[in-house]
Amino acid sequence: MNFIKGVKAKIRNKKKMPSWYTERLIICNQCSENSKNKAKIPIKDKIRISHNFGKDACLICSCGINDLTSDPTVKCSAKSPKWDWIQVPNFDIKFNLENYSPSIGSLTREGKYYFYDFSSIKFKNDATAVLLFVSKKELDSFKVISSCGCTMPEFSRNEKGYLINVSYDTKIIGDFEKQVSISYLKENKEKEYLTFWIKGCVLDF
Repeated sequence: MNFIKGVKAKIRNKKKMPSWYTERLIICNQCSENSKNKAKIPIKDKIRISHNFGKDACLICSCGINDLTSDPTVKCSAKSPKWDWIQVPNFDIKFNLENYSPSIGSLTREGKYYFYDFSSIKFKNDATAVLLFVSKKELDSFKVISSCGCTMPEFSRNEKGYLINVSYDTKIIGDFEKQVSISYLKENKEKEYLTFWIKGCVLDF
């Protein structure tokens, strides 16, 4: 009986899926960089995607396919993206990030984009970026999210703004570049989406 209920629940959830999610999923299921489409996966890549516990994963960014495709605030990680943002971050708004962990990595702004660069990280060493999102006033429904379980953001409020801690799982060897999204409600109750990236390379030694 529980099995039947579970199947029915899955069918209901599929019916509720937005069309863009289904379209993304079809593209990813056909992609040559989907782990399920590889006859043989190199050991390093197996380690990189191991945090997905056997589920289909993208060999470019190491994220789970279902996690990636279901998040409207991210786009495909390929050099020529196969699908784009649904909820496009506002790259025109001026916001300030300050680096509160300069001994761990550097924060740079390249045009409209912020990048926090860990550079080289030893396997299993700590990789936590501490950044301040400057905002004198408290923002309604403030959130910091990442589409992948290998990147874990947390935040707290202080007198200068929002202190954001972003940790990366350094058991995943190789280069990485991960998007982190900030969202909050504007005064007119519309959602604002902002984004920044963390990047680096976990070394196998």
